[in-house]
Amino acid sequence: FQHFMEVPGFGKGGITGISTGYRDVDNLTSGFSPEQLIVLAARPGRGKTSLALNIAHNVAVRQEKTVAIFSLEMSAEDLALRLMCADAEVGMAAARSGTLEPNEFAKLLNSMRTLANAPIYVDATGRSTVSEIRSRCMRLAAKEELGLSIIDYLQLVGSGKSRVESRQQEISEL
Repeated sequence: FQHFMEVPGFGKGGITGISTGYRDVDNLTSGFSPEQLIVLAARPGRGKTSLALNIAHNVAVRQEKTVAIFSLEMSAEDLALRLMCADAEVGMAAARSGTLEPNEFAKLLNSMRTLANAPIYVDATGRSTVSEIRSRCMRLAAKEELGLSIIDYLQLVGSGKSRVESRQQEISEL
């Protein structure tokens, strides 16, 4: 019990973990704690990656905590563009096609500067195993305190075992 009494915000109606930047999520989870595994699940095309990237942005830029993002389906460039467009509040289609208005382009450049200095590390090496991701997190944590790790997306993570009876069993083991 003494441990919890020393946690900032405990007993004061605050959160005890890292804030997501979303009040309702923070109220439900009390923030993200190091010992937690939070699974964000929804049907395809419902914004899971966007929400995860927004949380990563909030943690890295607003709280200055290191965030590791492991993308198993998108390139690092695509993730960076999504982060910049969300931060600058400009449309991805306009950014990709080069049809940004001058004020939008200025906002995108400003966002690029902000994110270039943010402690966000993107690993887009593709299909990885749990032990590979854990190893990369440990290497990063040896250099600086790791605030949050995001894996996009869990179904593409391999267990590292050569023989598993079913994918459901493999996901359970992950």
